[in-house]
Order: sequence, then structure tokens, then C-alpha cells
Amino acid sequence: MKIKMIIFNICFVILEIALYSRGLVNLLASPVPAVIVGIASIGAFIGVNYYLLNDTGTKKALRMERLKTLSDYQEALDNWSGRSNPLHKEIREAQHQLELFQQKETALKALLGEEAQDGNPFIEVSHEVNECLIGNMKKIVTRMSISDFSDNSQIPSNSRFLKQVTEQNKQILAQYDNLIIEISQIGSHADTENLENITNALRQLRDSNANVNLSDF
Repeated sequence: MKIKMIIFNICFVILEIALYSRGLVNLLASPVPAVIVGIASIGAFIGVNYYLLNDTGTKKALRMERLKTLSDYQEALDNWSGRSNPLHKEIREAQHQLELFQQKETALKALLGEEAQDGNPFIEVSHEVNECLIGNMKKIVTRMSISDFSDNSQIPSNSRFLKQVTEQNKQILAQYDNLIIEISQIGSHADTENLENITNALRQLRDSNANVNLSDF
């Protein structure tokens, strides 16, 4: 969306320069054509930029096979984060959760140092949490893609659905945070059994959330 805006605005400037170039000076010498062209230009500039800012991007979001990573879903959610969407607060909450996970994941890898590699049990748990969040974000994108935003009667049920998903994410992120806190407090005296218990607890929370059937609103 931002790229489209940049391209449009560059083309607009070029067009305006060409429009008022020497070849069109005579045409615009009269004030009436000049005013008409000026108003049309301003209207086109405002209209197109407004459309690009508020475009829901449903067609893009429907290409689910292209959404692989958290960054992909972050970008897809951008399509519904504008204030014109009555559910923009819920969408922005989901985006914030993605940002929180990425920050926590970075903190975990920093704590593990050279041990932050595939095969490390905590990195594996982090990958699993990542996949769980992706699964929940897929639910949100799918729901938004099939929603009719012109039908106000759908707003309450869609809002409840999104809040249920983000609540699941909140629980997972809280437990993930507990894991990082425990690791940071271990130091050189690692309690392997305790860490294993924490890891298993996080996996159980992940599984329980994955098995919850969201209400069919």
C-alpha cells in the first residue's frame, strides 16, 4: 500500500510538471481552464490517496498460501488496521501481540547466546509458539476476508471472535514470558528438571489453546 502511494505521488508530480510545462501554457492562459484543471488535480490527488490509505486489501489477504511468516501476517493485518474498519482496535491488538512475540523471541535468543540454535529445547518451544500464533493469525485474516463490512450486524460477532483469539495469544505470550524470566534467573546453576517442567507447561498451554473451538458466532 505504501509503495503504491509513493509511486502514485511521484507520477502525480511528474504529470503536474508536464501539465504546466511550456506546451500547455497557452491552454491554461485563461483563468477558467486553469482553475478547472487545478481543482481536478487536487481532487484526484486527495481521492486516490484516501483510497490507498483505506483500501481493505481483501484480495491480497485471500491469498493464504502466500502467508508463511509472522511478518507476512503483520502485513496482511495492515489491510484492516485503518480507522475506517470498525474492528481496527482488535486488529491492532493482534499486530501488537506479534511485535511482542518477536521482541520476546529476540530476548530469549540473547539469553541463550551461542546455544540459541535449532535443537535447543527452548528454541524448539519458541518455534512451536511461533506456529501457534501463526495459526491464530490465520483465523483472524480468514475471518476478515469473508466479512461484509457494509453489514453492521456482523460487527459484534466479529469483535467477539477477534477478542477470543487475541485472548488466547495473550495467555500464550504470558507463559512464554515466564519461561524467559525463569531462564534469566537460572545463571550458572541450571535446574534442568524445573526448566523441563516450564517447557512442558508452555507446550500444554499451546496445545490446549489449539484445541479450543472458538465460538461459532
